[in-house]
Amino acid sequence: MRLLVHLLKVMALAGVLTTSSVHAQITAVGALSTGSTSYLPSDPVYLFSPLQNAVLQYQTNDPEANFTFQWTRHNPSDNSWTQVLQLQTGNSASILVSDAGGYQLRVTRAPGDEVVFRCWVYEPVLMDATIDVLYEDCFKLNLLVKNDSLPLAYYDPVSGSQGFVNYNRTYQWRNTPVSSVGTGAFVDIDAPVENTQFEVTVRDRVGGLANAVLNYTALAVKADYKADLVKAEVLHEVHSSAEGSAPIEIRFQDQSKGNITGWSWQFGRFGRAVERNPFYVFTSFGTDTVNLTVINDFSGCVHQMESPLVVNVMESMLEIPNTFTPNGDGVNDEFRVVYRSLRKFNMLIYNRWGRKVFESSNPAEGWDGTVGGSMGAPGVYFYYIEAEGYQPNEKYRRQGPIHLIRGK
Repeated sequence: MRLLVHLLKVMALAGVLTTSSVHAQITAVGALSTGSTSYLPSDPVYLFSPLQNAVLQYQTNDPEANFTFQWTRHNPSDNSWTQVLQLQTGNSASILVSDAGGYQLRVTRAPGDEVVFRCWVYEPVLMDATIDVLYEDCFKLNLLVKNDSLPLAYYDPVSGSQGFVNYNRTYQWRNTPVSSVGTGAFVDIDAPVENTQFEVTVRDRVGGLANAVLNYTALAVKADYKADLVKAEVLHEVHSSAEGSAPIEIRFQDQSKGNITGWSWQFGRFGRAVERNPFYVFTSFGTDTVNLTVINDFSGCVHQMESPLVVNVMESMLEIPNTFTPNGDGVNDEFRVVYRSLRKFNMLIYNRWGRKVFESSNPAEGWDGTVGGSMGAPGVYFYYIEAEGYQPNEKYRRQGPIHLIRGK
């Protein structure tokens, strides 16, 4: 008990009212954000937008008591609180403020029985924002949002050291074409391969905002293409997509991105082209890879296709049946060869008396069994075929019988 009485006397001598008589601090009506100072013991920080006739108020816990209230304002030039703004009496106090800075309230119940409260009041102001390119090359792009703001400074009542209120900025990025950018002021991304408009909105803790736009001209390029097989599928020709029978004819459509000034195509071992959308015929036996390299002469950025097309031209082949049944059932109705990668072809068909009944230089064309516009008689006929592949050693000379069977 003696210790408690002693503590109460010490608090009175120090100018501190008991908590049963007063609230712990000044409050602010309509503040959009509340924080505290970094010095200790800390004081509250109230943020308004706008700061116009903001209300600071104080309420005691004793409705019967009569207090004297003195409102003063902070002077940053000498760190004093001597500028008297308003005097009030009663059990509560309030004041309208329209100027940023520190405010102090001295609450007195009797001489020597008083307590002091302080707070800081501000209106955050964001200045214009800009987007700066910190670094760029063919692979990386670094951007930084710069956004000045009105400094919100407060001062330690004892030491006078200065502190600042954090705006707690957030950043919302939008860019066209759309890609992932980030959520901070500093952006580290892969170099865009298309001209890109970057836009960012900076927001502070009370809803203030600033916008910035950057129209970025791409340095980087990216090679890409689409390959369209021109050659139609032909019955009895062993051929599929970009593999199989020569000639493999492909039209290439450039789909690269970036500010491209030049195209360089390499068609495997033999072919080259520099136009944007070339057409190329593959005839040489073996596997070839189609590489596309694009360049931006202004930036010096170069890129080669990452997943190039592989073309496989197979060696020539010629197979000849010896029987066909031209009866109109849709099965084996024509005498046709099965072939692959033939450059030249000539076929003659004779009847048993040596009369020529059919001739063709197209291996995809077959004999339907007619002679002079009429159905040929069933029986044995004879073929004579000469053909060449695309390689020097691929020569064919074949002859033999054909059995024409009409069936029932």
